[in-house]
Amino acid sequence: PKRNELPLHIRRQFNQLYQLASLKRYLKDKLSIFKNKKDFLEINDALNQNQPLEEQVDLKDIIEAFNKHWKCKRKWLSKLLRLNNAPSVNPLPLFLGTVSELEMIISSINQLETLINTQLTSDRSKPN
Repeated sequence: PKRNELPLHIRRQFNQLYQLASLKRYLKDKLSIFKNKKDFLEINDALNQNQPLEEQVDLKDIIEAFNKHWKCKRKWLSKLLRLNNAPSVNPLPLFLGTVSELEMIISSINQLETLINTQLTSDRSKPN
């Protein structure tokens, strides 16, 4: 059936999986910046050389953007973890400043995706 014809709770689960995948990709990007900081800075400097001064991007600006995004998604992720009885670190950190924190959150998201997928499979196999 078309997605719009599915029951609301199933559409909500699909939406949650989509948003979790997006958040996980974002966190993996930040993790790769942390793990490959030297390479990232070299590439960023090379890109900035062709830009006017006011358009150049600093690593500090990128990290600030990550922190703002995390601040918006943190509450939502906490609530979703609680609703699905998923194991997580409570409370989730305000800022993700270390590799271990990022890996922990990505692991929690992976567990949450598995739980939601299991529930989604179960819900879709039930007759209406």
